[in-house]
Amino acid sequence: MKKKTISLGLVVVMIITTVLSGVVSKDKNVSAAQAPKTLKMPIIIYDHLSDNLLFEYDLNNQFSNNLSLENITELLGQDAGKGLVEDTLGENGRPVYKQKVVEKVASLVKSYMENTYYSNGTDLYKKIYTQITKKQNKKTVATLGDYNSTKAKFDKGAGVDDIKSCMDYAYYRLNNFWCETNNQVSKKTNAYSTLQLDLINNLYRFSNDYEINYDPENKLISQNSNNLLSQEVGFYPLDKNVLKNHSDLTAPFGTEMYNKYDKKNHNYHFSMKAKCQFLYKKSDNLKFKFSGDDDVYLFIDNKLALDIGGAHLKRSEVLNVNEVAKKLGLID
Repeated sequence: MKKKTISLGLVVVMIITTVLSGVVSKDKNVSAAQAPKTLKMPIIIYDHLSDNLLFEYDLNNQFSNNLSLENITELLGQDAGKGLVEDTLGENGRPVYKQKVVEKVASLVKSYMENTYYSNGTDLYKKIYTQITKKQNKKTVATLGDYNSTKAKFDKGAGVDDIKSCMDYAYYRLNNFWCETNNQVSKKTNAYSTLQLDLINNLYRFSNDYEINYDPENKLISQNSNNLLSQEVGFYPLDKNVLKNHSDLTAPFGTEMYNKYDKKNHNYHFSMKAKCQFLYKKSDNLKFKFSGDDDVYLFIDNKLALDIGGAHLKRSEVLNVNEVAKKLGLID
């Protein structure tokens, strides 16, 4: 079983506003013949730099002491799951990690930095190490920092060059999963703009149970719903052999790492953000089902509706919109 870190591979946030009826389950009053066969969902994908800290450097145990799932378990008493982010989106339209989460991660970064140095680590790792550590009595000491000072700094637009403490790095990295950072730690790719869901058994689905079609020429990710696989495949839209000459990821972005389990190289470090609208009708009995192995959040009208956060093996949850309509302020 591969070692998991705070966030490895696909990190997804869906921001939905109520105004596509049936993103998952179609309107029961619409016949199968009338229902559109596909739904197109706008997406943005961001590539991220590996840092030997909050992301694994590789899956071949070259660096086996990264900040692991087990460490974060101590925070909430569960496998880095629910409760890491605030219940509403921030003013910038992105999930906000809770103060206690940032502080816990910062303490882990401090302990890790003071006891570990990889001479062949990534450039980002070396940069952060240099900026937040110093030698004191022949020992490496990492500056912890404090949350309020860190938040104030980044609220004013600080960047990676301004990171001077473990708190700075934890706050900056956690709160920049779903955005462009001027190529400092993340980069938006223009290779894709749409994810296609197919109508299968009265549900609109996208699943790696089916053969996935990556089509950067048309900026589309879809599936071959006629080809149900004997075992599911991974989701690797930013692999070099997928993007080919359509890639806009220049070094140090677009990095792939070897996976000894399927004996292939993949780009694991990316996040995806999707937005759509739907018209809430109680009689539609609308449901959303999500499965993922890391960090899946669904926000409806800026409020957290479904939380499959943190690093974990594949987990599935179903949201019955009617059951949370009152909490979310939805009106029929």
